[in-house]
Amino acid sequence: MHRVLSWARSAHDRPTTDALVRKLKIAKLKETAERGDSLEAASAERLLARIFAMLAFYEPRTYITQQSPSRALAMLEAATRIAPLEGESCALLQAALKAAPAERQPGFEEQCTPAGAEAAR
Repeated sequence: MHRVLSWARSAHDRPTTDALVRKLKIAKLKETAERGDSLEAASAERLLARIFAMLAFYEPRTYITQQSPSRALAMLEAATRIAPLEGESCALLQAALKAAPAERQPGFEEQCTPAGAEAAR
């Protein structure tokens, strides 16, 4: 995971969401979490939770601080491939969208449930 995030940070252009998802092997981890034996499934779930935390909070927060909202949006969009955004991730999403309105991504409209939106205020 850290190698992929380092690659994303050092890339000249914003990484695509599909590239992040592919390099982080999110689809395979989700499949293992759903269909693997109990040990494999638990391990995949823990790794997905760690990846989600990085993509939905730590990385976007860093990119917003560095005034790179499009990179923050790429991370947040990749996080939505694991689980819906909520809580502080909603605030980060709103900050990134506000800083880069031309970067609005499809799919974000359905993110941040009313409870998550309240937490973002």
